[in-house]
Amino acid sequence: MRAFLTTASHIDLQTSPHPFITIRPARLEDAGLVADLVYLSMGVEIDWLFGQEPGYSTRDVLIRLYQRRNNRLSQSFAWLAAWNGQAVGLLLAYPGRFLRRLDWGTGLQLVQIFGLGGALRLVRRQPVYGDLVETQADEFYISNLAVLPAFQGRGVGQALLEHAETLARAVGLGKCSLIVSYAHAPARRLYEKIGYQTVRMYDIPHPEIAEGSGGFHRMLKLLAAGC
Repeated sequence: MRAFLTTASHIDLQTSPHPFITIRPARLEDAGLVADLVYLSMGVEIDWLFGQEPGYSTRDVLIRLYQRRNNRLSQSFAWLAAWNGQAVGLLLAYPGRFLRRLDWGTGLQLVQIFGLGGALRLVRRQPVYGDLVETQADEFYISNLAVLPAFQGRGVGQALLEHAETLARAVGLGKCSLIVSYAHAPARRLYEKIGYQTVRMYDIPHPEIAEGSGGFHRMLKLLAAGC
């Protein structure tokens, strides 16, 4: 994990080819905005996962995880897109080979936040996902992508996706992957427009998953060499 962060930190990734858009690493003081953008990307699903314990709001849990290292929502893997200097979009992404370690780290930190009983209740929700495979070890995984509603349709999401490709190449990976809910057809069309293809569909009929839409598309893009 550290090797990726060190490599990426030495690459000039502060700018975007899109007018008015710049991209920078997220900072600790961005915790509230990042939590809101993660919530925007997952909706009721994240409430179902993290908002069920008395005394804890979903937003509070997201902020706590963001402020720690070695979990799926850590600041270490977050980038923000700014429109004329205002942060408006989020990319949360990392090499797929990190996912298992990050899952373990997230679980251990949720024990610290919720206590053992609360964390076990969360674990008991996981079988709902069935055989869902989010990513593979040789892929760069886009875990969360979100843009504030007022700035959607301006190329911010596409700039963040292009940034993910730059990060992928920086660590020697030739594929980017993501999952998108059946309900998010506009997002899926954007991914298809820039070269992502659905490689598998996962039907998950639980009413709290994928905003009740019934499942996810797993999508993959092969990156052109030398671009």
